[in-house]
Amino acid sequence: MKNMKTEPKELKDRQVMDSNGEEIGRIREIEQEMRTGRYSTLHVEVDARHTQKVGLSGLHHLPLNASDMVMDKDSIRLSQTIESLNSQFTDKITVRKAHLSQRDLIDKSVTDRNKTPIGIVKDVRTTSDNGEFTTILVELNQDTKKRMSLENIDCVRIKMDRVEEVGKEIKLDRQVEELSREWSEIILHR
Repeated sequence: MKNMKTEPKELKDRQVMDSNGEEIGRIREIEQEMRTGRYSTLHVEVDARHTQKVGLSGLHHLPLNASDMVMDKDSIRLSQTIESLNSQFTDKITVRKAHLSQRDLIDKSVTDRNKTPIGIVKDVRTTSDNGEFTTILVELNQDTKKRMSLENIDCVRIKMDRVEEVGKEIKLDRQVEELSREWSEIILHR
């Protein structure tokens, strides 16, 4: 991101506009790579009033590459129009050859391979330019946070290829201990 301030708290709740000045929403959280300290992705809470007219309705979250944005005094401006963003994102999610939507995953309980409760899905994320959904954002339950010594972490990302089954709950193909090693790679600033 050009002209990026170094503190994530300075970015939180900033307005995000497309290249034509159309309001998209506000920054909800920032991903920072632990190894490099670079901001990789800004997660935008979509403002439905402004996005339904161009087809982004149904998406309440957009992950946007920090390198495609410029920060000015009061807002963040994208290098693309809202119409071009719309063409990048799809509501189809593939899990073990099943085709699902975000609504099939949001607010469902997540368990590990041994049926140990982990938390609740709060969002489905895409980190790819083609709009393919690659991760779920899971709000950890208190038992998991305590058992895994993650008291200061509220949410973690779990790769979509870790999802074994989606039914009344979401079952993962790994134990929580195996998954926790992956959780330490990205810092989420909320």
